[in-house]
Amino acid sequence: MDVAAASTAPVRAAAAHAGVIVLHGVGQEPPVLEALRAGALGHLEKPDLRPTRVLAAIRAVSQGQAVLSPSLAGQILDEVVLRLQRANREGQEELVTTEESCACR
Repeated sequence: MDVAAASTAPVRAAAAHAGVIVLHGVGQEPPVLEALRAGALGHLEKPDLRPTRVLAAIRAVSQGQAVLSPSLAGQILDEVVLRLQRANREGQEELVTTEESCACR
């Protein structure tokens, strides 16, 4: 378990209503997926740390909304498309068409 996930889990266990936003620097491999699985609702990279962006993220997370940096959102979409395409190739019901997967990018 990475530091972000290890930090998120006890916060969520102690206060299930608390929103967690993971912060990380540019060029680092974001340890976010485990933190999201542990209950984090947000992710910002250091270039996103303008006061207005941070306040908007805090407000959104406090209302239960997810906040993802554009780069992480793109990575998650790419992963979802790959998994859906893999499921299609493995003979499962077609979950996403080629056109739909292109629209996600």
